Amino acid sequence: MKYVIILLFFVVCSFGLNAQSGNKILNGFGSYPEQISVGGNLLSVDIADTNEKRAYGLMYRRSMPDSCGMLFVFESSEVQSFWMKNTYIPLSIAYINESGVIMTIKEMEPHNLIGVGSEYPVQYALEVNKGWFAKKNIKVGDSVDF
Repeated sequence: MKYVIILLFFVVCSFGLNAQSGNKILNGFGSYPEQISVGGNLLSVDIADTNEKRAYGLMYRRSMPDSCGMLFVFESSEVQSFWMKNTYIPLSIAYINESGVIMTIKEMEPHNLIGVGSEYPVQYALEVNKGWFAKKNIKVGDSVDF
């Protein structure tokens, strides 16, 4: 019985470590960031290309390097909407069509549960620190190279 309890303890601890490392890869800069170009500016992004990753997004992060963001990839072009549940960082979001053209840029405030929607069908959304697009002089109609 003693050995069963010890074995069970190691299995539970191992599962917990695996879950934590999986979360780190899913939602942590420095794991496997991709580089994209936004209006000629390089940006390191985490890719959210599954329902789980898109739902989690940038929740619970307390800060984000200025040269980083999160790129949300959808299966097809549709009108999208994002909210800021459990998100502590003020963000700007660009909604991008399937050709890589920025269709809409909007600002989002932490913890705001009101959806911030795209005005057009889009296949991508890019979240960065609030004001990043303005600082880089990136506007609607500019291109994103993936």
